[in-house]
Amino acid sequence: MAAQQQDSSSSSSSSIYDFTVKDIKGTDVSLGEYKGKVLLIVNVASKCGLTQSNYKELNVLYQKYKDQGLEILAFPCNQFGGQEPGSNEQIQETVCTIFKAEFPVFDKVHQHAG
Repeated sequence: MAAQQQDSSSSSSSSIYDFTVKDIKGTDVSLGEYKGKVLLIVNVASKCGLTQSNYKELNVLYQKYKDQGLEILAFPCNQFGGQEPGSNEQIQETVCTIFKAEFPVFDKVHQHAG
């Protein structure tokens, strides 16, 4: 995962909130921004057989509970069966335009070479 510890003097992180990750546009995002919220961190893939139903269900869950403090953090990944081969731009088009996801989407976690 493309995460970095904010405090480089520490050899291990004590909390998820100590990490900074890149969003789908390449901007650094401190997970500390989500402190005090309930986090559902999910691996997503545009070419998975369950993509359509999963995004629909995540959207419903997010709409129902976002005002109560739920945040869904979606991390695309190509590591499992090559089901997320696209670029960040293609992933953003799929997730945000086709599936209308309003929750945060982050940089692809793992990319296969070639």
